[in-house]
Amino acid sequence: MAALKEKVPFSKDVLRWARERRQRTIEEAARRVGTDPTNVADWEEGRKVPTVKQARELAAFYERPVLEFLLDEPPPLKEPTLVPDLRMHRGAPDPRERRELLDIQAWAEEQRLNALDLYETLGDAPPSVPSELTASQRDDEEAAAGFEPPWIFPLASSSASRVRRGMDSRSCFGGSWKALASLSSKTPR
Repeated sequence: MAALKEKVPFSKDVLRWARERRQRTIEEAARRVGTDPTNVADWEEGRKVPTVKQARELAAFYERPVLEFLLDEPPPLKEPTLVPDLRMHRGAPDPRERRELLDIQAWAEEQRLNALDLYETLGDAPPSVPSELTASQRDDEEAAAGFEPPWIFPLASSSASRVRRGMDSRSCFGGSWKALASLSSKTPR
């Protein structure tokens, strides 16, 4: 006699929250998992549960850990407030990629906090940003755009070099660190 498979208690509320957080439709989720949209709706209403394989596929699609689906309620995530997009006029509607922008901004804030923690661990003060950054229409565009201010990452200082090595050893910035370092290693004009 074959053993009965136990259903994994995936949370209907977390499944719905994860889909809505990524701004995905039920149809998109169903297409990704290879099932009928009514099944996805049933999962989110608690009438059915997805298989573990389907839950893993949904987790990848929603960019969430699959174990979150086992929580009783959605996790309390702090939503970052988007910095103003100064390329658009005031009152313009939010860009369509709002979720992606929020995710990028949250990632950048996390990297900033990691760098600050590393400076603190090393016992050094982080570089400070000047109180004023200005350019006028009379300034040469190339000179204004090409200036790498020394306050971004002063790699000449020993503390910043140690921070960079620490970030490299922890794979922070996912490979983009070397691009950041190469930009800041140029001497300012």
